[in-house]
Amino acid sequence: MIVDFHTHFYPQKLAARVMTQLQGTSGIRAVTDGTAEDTRQKLLTWGVDRCVFLPVAATLHFAKSNEFAAELADDFFIPFGTLHPACPDPEAEVEHIAELGLRGIKLHPQYQQVAIDDLRYVRIIRRAAQLRLPVIFHAGFDPGLPAPYLAEPEAIARLLDQVEDIDGLVLIAAHLGGYQRYDAVERFLVGRNIWFDTALVAGEIAAEQFRRIIERHGAARILLGSDCPWQSSAAAIEGLHALALPAEDEAAILGGNAVSLLSL
Repeated sequence: MIVDFHTHFYPQKLAARVMTQLQGTSGIRAVTDGTAEDTRQKLLTWGVDRCVFLPVAATLHFAKSNEFAAELADDFFIPFGTLHPACPDPEAEVEHIAELGLRGIKLHPQYQQVAIDDLRYVRIIRRAAQLRLPVIFHAGFDPGLPAPYLAEPEAIARLLDQVEDIDGLVLIAAHLGGYQRYDAVERFLVGRNIWFDTALVAGEIAAEQFRRIIERHGAARILLGSDCPWQSSAAAIEGLHALALPAEDEAAILGGNAVSLLSL
């Protein structure tokens, strides 16, 4: 099974407007039209069996995003929930995400303008771990948003100092631990109790460093991700193939790790 652990799309009535805006700010040409159905068809064409859908709470008004996500759950889409760290009762929101049947939580420090090592994120991560919900977050540079960047590898390391030993913790730093921050990932994060996905990494990192990070961190804590609609799953898969990893490591990253993590 191939599982793309990092995808985004939007409700049909919003997709065209949102995609126009995001392509303008990021300067990246999308590979889908930003709808669930087009995403499904494209991913199937690219050889993906299942995908994790990650909504993003840019404001305190995120309830409809979680309702939209929950309605998508089927034998292809695996929806996560989202929340904003400034909400009045983040632990209660984490519990509501679990009650909706959502399989994890997506955070985005850059959109939410809160540093990843902030105590509010620690509260969310702690309750999520108690409920056995994985937490995934944007890490490193964001081509659509201005500096300062609030989830650099150094800040993630400070977060880990606070949460690394929590029972049940599954914390996933997207973009191989920090988009376009791979030297710092090797310095501060490799070997620690954190997972990485490969979203948007193919074509952005030298193959030698990509392979080295996987080997040093351990293939058992790497998840295939594309960041679709900003990269195709096909490109993410090909980028992994090009590393010529041992067959068992490649199979784990392509989907075996996700199957185990989410009990698929």
